[in-house]
Amino acid sequence: MLIRYTAAFVALLLAGSGCGRSSSFQTKVLEEQIQELKEPQQESIATTAQPAAGLTLSAEATTTSATRTTTTAARGSTTAVPEVESDETETTTDVDKAVNDRSLGTNYVPIEGCLERDVAFAPYVDPVDMSCDDRFLYIETDNLADHEMMVGITTWNGQVPLPQVFYAVNSWAIPLHPEFYETTSQTTGRGPIAVAINGVMIFNPTQQSGVYSLTTDPYLIGELDHCGGHSGRGDDYHYHIAPNCLGGDRIANDGDFRGIVAYAMDGYPIYANAAMPDDAELDECGGLGATVEDYRYFATEEYPYVNGCFRGDFDTNLQPHAPPIRDIERGTPKEIEITALYTDDYGKNHMEYEFDAVTRSVTYIANGDECFDFEFVDDVTTGIIRRAETYCRR
Repeated sequence: MLIRYTAAFVALLLAGSGCGRSSSFQTKVLEEQIQELKEPQQESIATTAQPAAGLTLSAEATTTSATRTTTTAARGSTTAVPEVESDETETTTDVDKAVNDRSLGTNYVPIEGCLERDVAFAPYVDPVDMSCDDRFLYIETDNLADHEMMVGITTWNGQVPLPQVFYAVNSWAIPLHPEFYETTSQTTGRGPIAVAINGVMIFNPTQQSGVYSLTTDPYLIGELDHCGGHSGRGDDYHYHIAPNCLGGDRIANDGDFRGIVAYAMDGYPIYANAAMPDDAELDECGGLGATVEDYRYFATEEYPYVNGCFRGDFDTNLQPHAPPIRDIERGTPKEIEITALYTDDYGKNHMEYEFDAVTRSVTYIANGDECFDFEFVDDVTTGIIRRAETYCRR
């Protein structure tokens, strides 16, 4: 069972924080992709992949002002989407036009003024608001993935995935009109460098030091789950590689998916590895293209996994922040295996891990006041609580 946090729960998190704006998502999708998947003047987009059971994305409301447009998408009934035949030949090398694996609700309407950048995120809204002004696509999210998190980690830092308050001034801001520079800027030691199309942060492939080595690569040393993510010091779930659990019945991510998996914070899209042309010669950032119009990054199977540097303008002030709510957990066994993360009927989250042939757990639940009640159990068969703590946002 996956951890799910409803809009009501998010509202509780925001209570007292001064963040009154509804949740919104940010991103950027190239116009060529969208034009292949919709008819002009229509208010729906058909795609090749089937939407997830129970998922229909619709624009319930669209509000236009002088500077920003906003829309809200929500869950509803599901309508099967027929496959769309590609009109591209096998010799096509223009990746932007070769992408046809998309999964959108049949009623999703791109937001006016967002240059259709919002469409890449459409399969993952639950619900979420996206808004744009003339410079940025804004994304507000609780930063929780809807796939199984943490399972498969064998080197653990003692953290769990908590919902984040990425709203209002702490939301994502992805440039709608990226710059293109001959010189590049590094991603190391800078926190989130991209946002995946499910709204989850992507970090560079280093630990807190920001210095890369094979012995500290989170992916290589077992710190990441089956989907490429883990929770950081702020109990903030994030990826260190291109996420590989964006598939299921939402996106055909079986190794052949050729679409956008994320947007870098400089505004350029990050495409799946399978989208890379066979003869591609990527630059030092893992990108391809010589102009703003055709530049894009590609996910790679080896370091740096996503964009290795920024070709465009990157402003650290645009990063959402996830400050810790508790101190580093001392005495937590590092060499373990996380085997489960689920939510019981009472809304309590259980993360179980194996250590010394014993199943232990950390349980946690929001208490409705920007605080979380934690319990630490050394043996789930006895259920004896070794320690109980309440941590609140600082």
